[in-house]
Amino acid sequence: MGRCTGCVSRLTLSYDLVFLALARMALTGENPKIEAGRCLLHPFKRRPVCVSCCSIDYAVYAAAVLEYYKLDDDLHDTHGAGKTKLIVLKPVISHVKRLAEKSYGKMEDLDSAVSAKLIRIRELERKDNVTADELADLSGEILADVFECGLSGSAARISREIGYHVGRWVYLIDAVDDYNRDIRRGEFSPFRNTGLPSDEAICAALTSEMAATETAVGLLPDDCGAEISELIKNILYLGTEKVTGGVLSRKNGKIIKNSK
Repeated sequence: MGRCTGCVSRLTLSYDLVFLALARMALTGENPKIEAGRCLLHPFKRRPVCVSCCSIDYAVYAAAVLEYYKLDDDLHDTHGAGKTKLIVLKPVISHVKRLAEKSYGKMEDLDSAVSAKLIRIRELERKDNVTADELADLSGEILADVFECGLSGSAARISREIGYHVGRWVYLIDAVDDYNRDIRRGEFSPFRNTGLPSDEAICAALTSEMAATETAVGLLPDDCGAEISELIKNILYLGTEKVTGGVLSRKNGKIIKNSK
């Protein structure tokens, strides 16, 4: 990641990026070489390192685009000291995005699609009656565009389906996790008028998205490799289960009633 977009971008490395790269490897048949090497976080001990390939390079580029527009979106929603921090960060993230475009090549269609959908999300957030489902749908469309971009045929269809449901899952879990903070700061929450749903309703919605993702993942080629397949399943099942458990624990530990 540092090779493409600089060392600062390593701080944005996440399982979302890894999942995107793995899904594209499975669909394109890439089997990247693993070598012993050192990284920024573990400079003294050599560890297995995945040598760069097209899927990884694309995931790094996509992560830079998403991080840039996420920061831009946060600037519209955040007030006070938090906004000052984002203003300071914007030149750094803009630089990372430019490096990604220089390294991978700018993909105008993806860039404009992400930008347009985030503008639409901001428009919907101004409506009093907007629902979490409407916003999750647009979030899903953004990640669907990211997963599909550059692919064709069945690979594009499968990748888009995976991205769509993962995007919906991410929006819903983030909205639940951010609820208390958003209400406290007077910032937007899709649950501002209704309050948070019950744990059962939250789990049902998240499980529905994961079930749809599982169905799409089941369409990945059988010959994608046991290692790649196992990593995808670990992130899909163990990773999301851990995140959900943590969010629900925080939710039940500190509930703030909306006074509106």
